[in-house]
Amino acid sequence: MPVSLPVIQARTCGECAVCCIFVSIAELNKPARVPCSNLESSGYGCTIYNAGRPQVCKDFKCSWLLGAGREEDRPDRIGVMLTVQDIQDGRYALALETRPGAVAGPAAHVVSEVARLYQLPVIVSDFESLPPDDKGDRVAVHTSILYQSRRLIGPLLKWLGPNVALYDLVKGAN
Repeated sequence: MPVSLPVIQARTCGECAVCCIFVSIAELNKPARVPCSNLESSGYGCTIYNAGRPQVCKDFKCSWLLGAGREEDRPDRIGVMLTVQDIQDGRYALALETRPGAVAGPAAHVVSEVARLYQLPVIVSDFESLPPDDKGDRVAVHTSILYQSRRLIGPLLKWLGPNVALYDLVKGAN
């Protein structure tokens, strides 16, 4: 079921194909971190975009497409793709790191913005973690939802921005 989020500013993917590479797509038997077989030879664009593209692909919108971050914060540029999904017992923002250290580095301000904007814990999957066993490694939390997020957070790792901190994720909590 697609998650309905406010569109701050509608954008287009352009040359970004992070979701086509890093996300698993069951309808296409595509595992995570393997480029989709329908990806154009240029490395971006979909050969079945207009005809045959699965509904899950049509419905997917990363936070950048919805307007989070600056224009130059596109997922392929900053090394992190953020999205919001309903998982088990609640709604979470997810940050998929596509380059080592990106969440605490070049993408820290965008992770911080998403945590503040959606008032959700941001579950971080480190670049080194591999699906399907990966359930997240860290969590970014805005101080306004710290109490509600207490079951998720372990030791404080660093501050990503004003009022948003990065913690170790308590395994099995999400």
